[in-house]
Formats: sequence, C-alpha cells, structure tokens
Amino acid sequence: DGLGYNTAILVAPDGTLAQRTRKTHIPVTEGYYEDDWFRPGPAGDDAFPLVTVDEARFGLPTCWDQWF
Repeated sequence: DGLGYNTAILVAPDGTLAQRTRKTHIPVTEGYYEDDWFRPGPAGDDAFPLVTVDEARFGLPTCWDQWF
C-alpha cells in the first residue's frame, strides 16, 4: 500500500539504536491526514516497551499514543 510508519527512536550515548516504537494510534479526524501516509504500528502489551539507558528508563509513546 506504500504507507510507512511514524516511528520514534532512542539513540544510546554510544550511537547504537536503543529502542524503536511505531505509532499505534493514527488520528483519522478532520484536519489530520496521517492515515494518508502512515499505517498503525503493532498494538498490544509490548507496543511501548521500556528500555534502560545509563540507569534511566525510557518509554516512547508517539504524539496521539500518549492518550491511550
């Protein structure tokens, strides 16, 4: 379908990819056109895993996902 994912990434201090999450909730209301460009990422208990980098814990909900 040619659609991509709206993806948040976390890069560790050593330059490696520490975590990646894909936006799960794509808004489909007036004024939002994200569904023209992006598909939803995976849903479920592991959609927003926590990762620890230098003793700090991170979660990466993207934009609209924070409300769910």
